[in-house]
Amino acid sequence: MESVYGMTWLRGYMDFIGYVFLLLEEPCGRSVLSALFKVVAFLEMTSEVPSEKRITTTQAIHNYLMEFSKGSSWAPHQRVKAARIPLEVARAWAQGVLDVSLQKFKRIYSWYKLIKLWGALRSHDAEGVPPATLLFDEVVGLQGDIVRGKTTGVGRRVEVVQFFVSKDAWLISRDWLRVGLELFMGMNWDISMGNRDFLMCKPTNNLQGFRKSMMRYPDAMCFSRALLTELYSTRKNEEGNLYRVMIPESTSYWSEHSKRVTIMSWALIAEVPRETRRRWGRWSPGVDEEYAVTTKRGVIAAQGTLAAKIRAQYEITDFVDDKSVLNGFSLWLQTVYFKTVVKKPLREPKQEDLVVLDSPTEVFSDDEGMDDIQPGDRFPLGTFILSVVGRAKRRTLHITGGCYRVPGVHYREYVVVGQERISSEKGERLCSTCFTPKEKIAEALASGEGAEQSTSSEPSSSEDVSDEDI
Repeated sequence: MESVYGMTWLRGYMDFIGYVFLLLEEPCGRSVLSALFKVVAFLEMTSEVPSEKRITTTQAIHNYLMEFSKGSSWAPHQRVKAARIPLEVARAWAQGVLDVSLQKFKRIYSWYKLIKLWGALRSHDAEGVPPATLLFDEVVGLQGDIVRGKTTGVGRRVEVVQFFVSKDAWLISRDWLRVGLELFMGMNWDISMGNRDFLMCKPTNNLQGFRKSMMRYPDAMCFSRALLTELYSTRKNEEGNLYRVMIPESTSYWSEHSKRVTIMSWALIAEVPRETRRRWGRWSPGVDEEYAVTTKRGVIAAQGTLAAKIRAQYEITDFVDDKSVLNGFSLWLQTVYFKTVVKKPLREPKQEDLVVLDSPTEVFSDDEGMDDIQPGDRFPLGTFILSVVGRAKRRTLHITGGCYRVPGVHYREYVVVGQERISSEKGERLCSTCFTPKEKIAEALASGEGAEQSTSSEPSSSEDVSDEDI
């Protein structure tokens, strides 16, 4: 989440629903959504997030998941229409392939995204493309075999189909196809895994090599979004500087299915014949497509024509109708992103909220007006407070701001100690969130607890406690 969305945790229930959209686009099985809900609920519980602040207690999430779990058929609910990618994103990928300042894997992954775009590959097609079947011709372009896909494979009417990428299918430089393929084959050679039956591997930690592990849909989804936040647009802003093509929060609008929808839409706008588009996208391939001479020539010519029209109209008109794409993105921002629940920031306490006591002896009990209070609202941050909980009136020492607990909200009875910490009496304990384990051990030894064990292996006083002992 940090690398893809620029945040360490979900900000609200809309982020959770947005992630569910991504899973449905994959698509995923019926049990995946309930498993995701349980994982988030478990993490919120173990992190001691207050129940009223937990995402999983939001009624909107329960209603949303209920729609899928109560459906009579799972398949119809999975289809989520993918959005087309803007032309500027494709140009950023092309620029990324040739950018020597990027790590090798980022350059190769940019090349891989363009291969899927121009080849009209489905999201899972790349998992059935052996690198050994890739053939590059300086005059024609790149050709590869899909031996295992949605409509092909062992036992199917057509077991193998080809995809093609023309040498003329370029937006910035015609060298992107050759340069990316050389980097890709070089990294394959490094891991001695050129005979595998899938195209892309996962990267090493330094992004300079491959691991011997297949990249699946969830991996590709994360890498794609992380890459978009690294690349720069080819257009300059008013100050003459390049800007990043996307911010982390916007990347979840596009999925791994977007490239196939995009290239077919572009081809339709460029008036590519329907039969050529059908062969280009490999819809219901016939037996005659095993003889790929006519298919190859038609697709290669159409790709070159489409790329030439895009380059010619780039500075003049919105040839690929990016305006409609951005309108859909704007609607998504208004209905999803800007409605995300954001936690209320802590404010500094007002003077009239502060309570000053001469001695920490009075016990308070607040029943109303505390639902929206944050740590530090009623008492200054850093104030020591003893909570009084249960029939046994067990007392626990807290520091305002040290944990999420608020006097009067999470414990009704409490004792204000003040800014100076006092020594604990027998039966009192320290909050596990406000204080470190070392402080808790030292406090226990200083108060006399654990004295029975001190004669055997434990030190008898806090002065004798060393880091190694702790």
